[in-house]
Amino acid sequence: MNDRQVQLIAVKGNTAAVQIPGRHYPAIALAADAFAELVKDAKRVAMDPGSNFERRDEAVYLSERLSRILAAYETMMREQGLKLPYDSPLHG
Repeated sequence: MNDRQVQLIAVKGNTAAVQIPGRHYPAIALAADAFAELVKDAKRVAMDPGSNFERRDEAVYLSERLSRILAAYETMMREQGLKLPYDSPLHG
């Protein structure tokens, strides 16, 4: 694990504001299982045949961006030998 310290600013539910060393603005920390659910929701919207083409294209873009963030998290967890707190929506 890294020895850099993250400062907890506030917590509301499964979301927190944290200050990461070297960053000017605080970050949003969201529980990984909640974030994984957002990825699933975005993928579902992106695959909805009832949405118009422009909206579906935007949803696909959003889904891909969220998936890249989740993939980075999963890589970090794997590199640290830690188990994911959810079944990955990226692999199924």
